[in-house]
Amino acid sequence: MDHYYQGAVENFLRANRSVFVNAEFLLQISDKPADAPRRGEHWFIDMLAVNLVTKECNLCEITYARNTPALAKRLISWKANWSRITAALQECAGIPGNYIFRPWLFVPAREVEAPCNRADDMLFGGLSPFISTLEKIAPWAHKEILTNNEQAVLRNCLSDGADKIVPPSANVNLVE
Repeated sequence: MDHYYQGAVENFLRANRSVFVNAEFLLQISDKPADAPRRGEHWFIDMLAVNLVTKECNLCEITYARNTPALAKRLISWKANWSRITAALQECAGIPGNYIFRPWLFVPAREVEAPCNRADDMLFGGLSPFISTLEKIAPWAHKEILTNNEQAVLRNCLSDGADKIVPPSANVNLVE
């Protein structure tokens, strides 16, 4: 995870006021104390995003890596433990069982092919992960989180006007 992009993703998610974000969330599926979790039974999730309106809980992973083997390995591990992961989120984070649980991947546009190619193999509770490109969630790419002054500056910088700015809601389920 790239710390600059973690902040950009967090701002993007928080732009929707019904979404609550917990950064660097420790998810543990074993019964051992938090100081002694076994490999493959705990993960630090870049961000846990819970949308109270849509009743969704997204396990957000952010990477700017050129290749995404670590991300693929994590998804494979999550898939193998998905029922235990959702149960742990219900128990330790108090997320209701009727919520939709799904990974949400934030990757560079040049790397979006890798997770997309595996998306059919990676079903989590029957759902494929959301995939968003980091370029689309950059603060200047959506006007909802820009101040009026920042929007005016951006409009002046764009040759064809601010109508090309993509709102955050357009990024959901994005697979480019």
